[in-house]
Amino acid sequence: MRMKCESPNICVVHVKLERTIRLIGIDASKNKAWGWDILSDYITDYRSLFGDFNMDLDCKTDEKAAKNLLNWFDAWSLAPVLPRTATSVRSNRVIDENDA
Repeated sequence: MRMKCESPNICVVHVKLERTIRLIGIDASKNKAWGWDILSDYITDYRSLFGDFNMDLDCKTDEKAAKNLLNWFDAWSLAPVLPRTATSVRSNRVIDENDA
C-alpha cells in the first residue's frame, strides 16, 4: 500500500509480511534545498530507506552534505550501506562506491 507523501521526491510503501515493513524511496536532488527532516515523519521501527542521495560520503566537496546526512542517520539509529557490486544493468559500474 502506498502512502500519500507531500514531496514528489519521496515514495513510501507498506509491504505486508509477518510484520508490515515500510520502504522509503527518495531522490535527494542536489539542485533543490533538501532537509533530511522532511523524512522524519516517515521513519518507523520497521523500515528501510533507499534512494539517490546525490553525494559521496568520502568526497571533500560533499563533506558538509555528508555530515548533515550522517548526523540525521545517527539521530534515527540508521546506518548507510554502500553497494559493493554493479548497480547498473548497462555497465559494471558500482555507483556510490568509493574510488581508491
